[in-house]
Amino acid sequence: MLNKQATRKNIINAWRKMVKQAQPGDTLILTYSGHGSQINDIYPFDEKLDFYEGYIIDDELTF
Repeated sequence: MLNKQATRKNIINAWRKMVKQAQPGDTLILTYSGHGSQINDIYPFDEKLDFYEGYIIDDELTF
């Protein structure tokens, strides 16, 4: 996805679709290019810093 296609919703949906279609032995790689931001982690507080509020957080990409 590039530019306007790379919305929060589209990225999360594409990631979930890839995970659902993955077969044993497959490798999924997510790359990100940008400046990012750091804020306090949300529950379950497994990290000191995290992204949320319009950002895609790591907790949303794990199943």
